[in-house]
Amino acid sequence: MKTILVTAFEPFGGRARNASEAALRALPGRPAAGVRLHKRMLPVEAGRASEVLAQTIDELVPDAIVCLGEAARDGLCVEQVGYNERRYPIPDNAGRTFDGDPIDPDAPPSYRATLPAEEMVASMQASNIPARLSDDAGRYLCNEVLFSALNHLAKRGIAIPAGFIHVPLLPEMAKEGQPSLPTKETVRGILAALVALIIA
Repeated sequence: MKTILVTAFEPFGGRARNASEAALRALPGRPAAGVRLHKRMLPVEAGRASEVLAQTIDELVPDAIVCLGEAARDGLCVEQVGYNERRYPIPDNAGRTFDGDPIDPDAPPSYRATLPAEEMVASMQASNIPARLSDDAGRYLCNEVLFSALNHLAKRGIAIPAGFIHVPLLPEMAKEGQPSLPTKETVRGILAALVALIIA
């Protein structure tokens, strides 16, 4: 049985819901034969989110790691780079802001994600879900979790495929003119991406 760790974030920025949280809750626990999802919600707090993720990785030792987060984008974005930088335009849920601080002063400037990104995007597109590759995960908690997961694995010499998918806002949370996607469609996209990950 393969185990895939899938994480998402709690609501933040004054919103009542988070698109990644909604998708995580709707994902089936066993998306394919011989595959089990281990779901974990992360706090929108600098440092703390990474700590929870690292603890979960060490306890579970999954076969792959897929972190989810929301962004006002026109499709699902498979992120390819995590950057060693915090730049928070709005406070996290602990009320803290940052302006270019490193996440880990002893780590490199960036890491490449290790998921089969092109295959995952192609699988989502084949399912008629808007999806694309991205080299910019922002510098908020989404980027921090991506970078920290890769940094944690690198420091321990563990070869587990890991990466991040940004999902669009929920229709009810999006402001006028902002792109959005219903949870049902987001989940279809994530499942298509997981299929590509499993067979890669």
